[in-house]
Amino acid sequence: MVLDGRVGAWSEEKPVDGSLTEAVEKLKPEVTAAHSSFTQLKPISYISRGAAGPMAGTCHLIKVQTGDDKFAFLKVFYSMPPIHGPRWEVREGVSEGDKVQPWFE
Repeated sequence: MVLDGRVGAWSEEKPVDGSLTEAVEKLKPEVTAAHSSFTQLKPISYISRGAAGPMAGTCHLIKVQTGDDKFAFLKVFYSMPPIHGPRWEVREGVSEGDKVQPWFE
């Protein structure tokens, strides 16, 4: 997949659209069960990138509101072909003004 003209490059930060909102809603029970302090999981903005090779798939980094004035980054990876459901992880301690950016790699 090519994003921003480069293979594997992260896209620009964008507001969340309908399909990503639906994906977060599907993950909500699992994520909030693992993070009991989250009173909500509202997607705000995101960046994405695709990857080829042994880790082929799409990765979304989504800023989510998890409570009153509380935010987190939700990393969601969809493998290609879809062997299993999406894998996810959370980075807490994010503020409303933080730009979505990778914290790994």
